[in-house]
Amino acid sequence: MPKTAPQIIMIKVRAAAIIKSGNKILLHKTPSDDFWALPGGSVELSETSAEAIRREIREELHEELADIRLSFVVENFFRHKGLDNHEIGFYYLTSFTPGSAINKVEGEIPGTEEKLRLVFRWFSPAELRSLPMRPSLLCDALLAEGKTVRHLVHHAN
Repeated sequence: MPKTAPQIIMIKVRAAAIIKSGNKILLHKTPSDDFWALPGGSVELSETSAEAIRREIREELHEELADIRLSFVVENFFRHKGLDNHEIGFYYLTSFTPGSAINKVEGEIPGTEEKLRLVFRWFSPAELRSLPMRPSLLCDALLAEGKTVRHLVHHAN
C-alpha cells in the first residue's frame, strides 16, 4: 500500500537565538516540558526574523542582544497535538550586550512569555549531548556550528 503524505495543518516561521556566553549556550523550556529548546518564537507579519528574535528576547528575558548572525535555517516537520506541522526556523548566533548580568547566572533563570512561565539555563557542550532537545537535530547542529549559513531539513519520527 502506498504511503500517504502527511497533511500539513500548520506552517510557521520561527526565529531562535543561539546565545553564547563563553563556551555555554542558553536554552529554555516550560516547567512542564520534557525537552529543552533555543529561546525564540514566531515571526509576526511584516517583521523580519532578525527583528523577531530581538523582540522575543526582550519580551521573555528583558535583555538586549549584541550583534546577530544567521547560523542556520531549519525546515522542521513534526507532529504536535495530533497535527502535522512544517516550521521554518531561522537560527541566529548572538550574545547578550556587554555587561549583562544574565551572563554570570548559575542555575535557573526565570523568564515569561505572556503568562507562561519559562525556565532558562546555560549548558556546556558536554551537557548538551545528554539533553532531550527540540528539534532533535539541535545538539549536532550547535556542536557543528560553522562560519557559513546551513540549510537543514528535519523530519521528526
